[in-house]
Amino acid sequence: EDYTALLKESDFKIIDSFHVNLYPVFNNISQERELTIARLYWLISRIRGFFVRKPMKTSKIFAISHLIVAQKIFKDEKA
Repeated sequence: EDYTALLKESDFKIIDSFHVNLYPVFNNISQERELTIARLYWLISRIRGFFVRKPMKTSKIFAISHLIVAQKIFKDEKA
């Protein structure tokens, strides 16, 4: 929300902004196990993609990041 407000103040047109949980971050696990978990998350996101438009979108509670899509509006252009 803070980033969205700053972008609007800087003449950006906010197209979309939402919280995402791309892939979990695990420490102290083998590379083989991490690859297995990443593949499982990839499969889950593909399945979710059949039911929702943005399969990585999540709530603020579960989010580990956020995604903002914006377009810069210059003074001599129309929005």
